[in-house]
Amino acid sequence: MISQPLVTGSVIKIWQENRGHDYMVVGVKGRGAAKRLGLLRNTCVNNSGEIHAATNKIHKWVKVEHLDDLNMAVKVKRVEGTRSYTRDGIRSFVRNRIRDMGLRALKASDDIYPSLSAIDSRSSSIYL
Repeated sequence: MISQPLVTGSVIKIWQENRGHDYMVVGVKGRGAAKRLGLLRNTCVNNSGEIHAATNKIHKWVKVEHLDDLNMAVKVKRVEGTRSYTRDGIRSFVRNRIRDMGLRALKASDDIYPSLSAIDSRSSSIYL
């Protein structure tokens, strides 16, 4: 089952050895087969949606692979949800702090999906 595509602001979990880390998708860099997702740790985004002032780099780059006519971020193991953010805050972070002119927000035409084995928790509910 294919879930919804990732968007800017999606909170995803990536496992590194025995620890899982939550990251927020900031954008995508590259075109065609050379796409990479830029991720920030979820704790580096303030409650107001601004990027924390001490954050000065993209924490993780995830390669996007082209499998069966789909673009997939295969390292993504779980999609936790979507976080609110400010477009101006992300733009200021990308352009002024890390000075990366190639990183852009995800568009609908990008259609980057989590891996097929990833758990999508965006629409889950708890029933009592």
